[in-house]
Amino acid sequence: MDLSLDESQEILFRTFADLLERECPTTHVRECEEEGGFSPKLWDRYVELGAAAMGLGEEAGGLGMGLLELGLVATASGRALAPVPFNEVAAAGRLLDRIDSSDALLAEIGEGTTRVSLALPRPHAVKGTATAAPLVPYGSVVDHVISGGTDV
Repeated sequence: MDLSLDESQEILFRTFADLLERECPTTHVRECEEEGGFSPKLWDRYVELGAAAMGLGEEAGGLGMGLLELGLVATASGRALAPVPFNEVAAAGRLLDRIDSSDALLAEIGEGTTRVSLALPRPHAVKGTATAAPLVPYGSVVDHVISGGTDV
């Protein structure tokens, strides 16, 4: 079984790796971390490259890419410590798409005009205490939070 990347996957990975090499030096990551951990400029570049629409199905206006392709972009992003909510938007958008591909929110996600994240339960949280509040990665920069019934 051949598990090597095909040409389009190689191009996808290289595109994001090259973008991050050019536009996300360590100094940029540090500056963004001091200002809230988000780079609007870099996120705009991700959106231009279709990152926000990658995990959404074609019926929802997305690119219909699979987990491998999302993983390639996530890998390039992680290597550079990219201060963008790619993983959060990809996971939440993919979940919403599986629930209802006609949701108007999906179009906004795919266009990059809306950012979403998932509310994650805290490990070992005790109900009724302040520590029970969920974790929301990139909560300060997302427009919507998808929650499994927990008030966010």
